[in-house]
Amino acid sequence: MIEGCLYRKGFSLPLLKCLDEVSKARMMQEVHERVCGNHIGRRSLAVKIVRAGFYWPTLREDCLEYVKKCDRCQKHANDIKVLAERLYSLVAPWPFFR
Repeated sequence: MIEGCLYRKGFSLPLLKCLDEVSKARMMQEVHERVCGNHIGRRSLAVKIVRAGFYWPTLREDCLEYVKKCDRCQKHANDIKVLAERLYSLVAPWPFFR
């Protein structure tokens, strides 16, 4: 406990600040919809929150539920994200000179 806030020791980050119920809901919304703006999936959402230096015990489960409840994510879940394009060789055969 530092200055009234709970912290957890992280694996690659020294200290992760533990968030309460209100703060964690705001954090998920901020990362999912505003900061990143691309409605990332549950794993990416959890990783970005941890990289920002925050943690709570049910982080993974909460991120999963948050993404499940996101209307935009569910509407576009089955859309193809990248169009398949035909690949062309960058190396053309060299002409034979006589």
